[in-house]
Amino acid sequence: MPIETLFTELGEPAQEPWCLAFSNTVSSRGEPGQQDRLTSLEALRAWLLQKGVLDENASTAGEDPRTLDRAIRLREAIFGIAEAISSGQEPEEDDLSELNWNVQRAIVAARLLSGQHGLEWDIDSLRNSVSGSVGVLALSAAGLFSSEKSARVRKCNDQSCGWLFVDLSKNRSRKWCDMSDCGNVAKARRYYAKQKALKAST
Repeated sequence: MPIETLFTELGEPAQEPWCLAFSNTVSSRGEPGQQDRLTSLEALRAWLLQKGVLDENASTAGEDPRTLDRAIRLREAIFGIAEAISSGQEPEEDDLSELNWNVQRAIVAARLLSGQHGLEWDIDSLRNSVSGSVGVLALSAAGLFSSEKSARVRKCNDQSCGWLFVDLSKNRSRKWCDMSDCGNVAKARRYYAKQKALKAST
């Protein structure tokens, strides 16, 4: 069983890989209004359940409180790598090391089981805990960043947003994380700037 399938058969949405959705739990990065959705282990668990990463029957007992710190470090590494890729630059070595550490840990915890077509990767055991689910997010990132889709990773054109997405448009021209949100805000800004310029010239 090729190890690549461990990264590419997670069952995540093609439109928004889990790793990028994870990075997007921070809004307005670096701005005065920056907001972080993952302020506690409980918030992390709720987000993982919402996205379908964590098994809904997973036990709440025995979670290491340090898991939140590990998750935040991984999230920032994913963002750093994706931002570098989107701008055609080399990722920082610290970000790669952080992702590699989490990927290696997840691979050790994953299992090979007999299936209809030979051995198959099984990651259900990872999805039974918050800590294991953080490993699934690392596998999601490894799968995306080592695939052809990595060339389509983009950062929202709204500098006050900072969200990441995969541009699946045919001409690779998507600029906004969400046209109904940042796209419309940008259109409104251009409109008001144009109106202001017109008034100033009269």
